[in-house]
Amino acid sequence: MVIIPSIDISRGLAVKRIRGVEGSEIVKEDPMKVLENILKFSDKVKRIHIVDLDGAKFGKPINFETIIKIVNICREYGIRVEVGGGIRKLEDALKYVENDCDIVLGSIVFKDLNETKKIFSKCGKDRIFISIDVKGGRLAISGWLEVLDVRNVVEYLSNLDVENIIHTSIDVEGTMTGPKPYIELINELKSRLSIKNLFYAGGVRDVEDVKFLLKFGFNGVIIGMAMYNKGLEHFLNYL
Repeated sequence: MVIIPSIDISRGLAVKRIRGVEGSEIVKEDPMKVLENILKFSDKVKRIHIVDLDGAKFGKPINFETIIKIVNICREYGIRVEVGGGIRKLEDALKYVENDCDIVLGSIVFKDLNETKKIFSKCGKDRIFISIDVKGGRLAISGWLEVLDVRNVVEYLSNLDVENIIHTSIDVEGTMTGPKPYIELINELKSRLSIKNLFYAGGVRDVEDVKFLLKFGFNGVIIGMAMYNKGLEHFLNYL
């Protein structure tokens, strides 16, 4: 199991929102300070998850310079970084990949299959994570402001050579009320696709939640609000 600290960036600050709602931020910090605290555990942290929240909203990278600064520091510690939010064109995907990032694709996958195939071809499937964000039983895209029916998600993704999935339960994101994975969807994804990495995010409170998610085949858990409230060491001591 991989414990993955997350840094969500909006207007230059690291923030944590409740269920992704803008204005619900209860954490506002300098992202470099958050990174500094994470690096105290660099012997155990192998991956960091970054979301450009402004990028997700406006459909293009907004906090690129800040993110690349974080990536460059992480490289010195041997920590990989995956970045999502606003990557909806091949040129934007390449900007991140050329800076040694893995990329997280959401909206573009379900809106423009041809562009997504170009990204897979140029960036490599091993560098790409597909974001499956579910809200009220429906797939959420465009900064979680638009929802689609999830019934055809697996069939749709079969058009791509997907290896990496990140599943977020928006209903509990930022609430620390416990994870709420959509197991039927996840089981179908696992049965139909050749998934190597299956990560979960949303509602995680403690190590018991991590153990719970392990039962369903997740091999990575993204820690956000719990990192600020519980402390990253609580989770890393489980490893």
